[in-house]
Amino acid sequence: MSRTMHVVARTLVMGAALIAVLAAALPAFATFPGRNGRIAYSLDRGDGAQIYSMSPNGSDRRQLTHLDGNALAPDWSPDGRSIVFELDHPNGPTSCSIEIMNADGSNVMDLTGARPGCEGTPSFTPDGRRIVFWAETCEACVEAIRSMDLHGRERRLVVQPHGLFFKRPQVSPDGRTVLFLAEQDLGVVDGIDANVKALFTVRSNGTHLRRVVPFDLDPCACGGDWSPDGRSIEFGDNAGYGGSQVRPTNIATVRPDGSGFRLVTDFQHPDVYAANGSYSPDGRWILFRTSWAGHNTLWKIHPDGTHRTLVAHFQFSPGTRDWGPRPA
Repeated sequence: MSRTMHVVARTLVMGAALIAVLAAALPAFATFPGRNGRIAYSLDRGDGAQIYSMSPNGSDRRQLTHLDGNALAPDWSPDGRSIVFELDHPNGPTSCSIEIMNADGSNVMDLTGARPGCEGTPSFTPDGRRIVFWAETCEACVEAIRSMDLHGRERRLVVQPHGLFFKRPQVSPDGRTVLFLAEQDLGVVDGIDANVKALFTVRSNGTHLRRVVPFDLDPCACGGDWSPDGRSIEFGDNAGYGGSQVRPTNIATVRPDGSGFRLVTDFQHPDVYAANGSYSPDGRWILFRTSWAGHNTLWKIHPDGTHRTLVAHFQFSPGTRDWGPRPA
């Protein structure tokens, strides 16, 4: 390991030790495996990203949003009837906000309102009653992961970092643990705005802070996703400084305690970029995309690395993807 990486390691450990965690009293209901429903994803055709959905075989593609700005990071509700997402605004004091809508794109509701700063990368708690998200309050430039109810009220602090950036929170199926992406800014390295990333978990009562995926695996900025039974976490590795990869990227899984690392894919060429999406609700598949030589492709694969199956081709690279449950 290089001297720079040793410094980063010490910095990250020190930063983690200084994290101030407040008990968030997140609900502790279980999410049970469901039937596989539609896949939601963001896609920018050149005039701003919008949210789309499609069937699990890539057919019946529908545009759900028609909004100014960029609609990103969709996440399905546990009952498959709603989608929460981030909206990046082109103008105004609020640079990004949390929005919620029906599964067909109707009844879009802004949960952030006129709050200055940014709120993004939202996801539902397993009982469907709250949303966890990343927030930056620009008055003091304070970043944190917070939670709120489905009307944007009853806001609670989950975790506030010091010296790190926390994003992409995902609550475990039993509601007791929050998985999130931690990003360390390294400044300019070899002419690149560099960062290094890791995945952490923390209990909702403020205990058991744990680094699950270390910085040297540099997981995808899209974060990770829990398996429906809560026994595994999937992620993409080797994202590279500032998104500039130098090593082959692959999809991998680990246990929630950080053990049992396993590669799901085995791409060898560094020009192939593999980014994780989510588990299927029945737990039998992991959804991911690849980009290579202008080809943007969505795949599903069994967690043991078998039966890689093509889902869809895209002219433009799809953003964050989430495989939702079929409504009851």
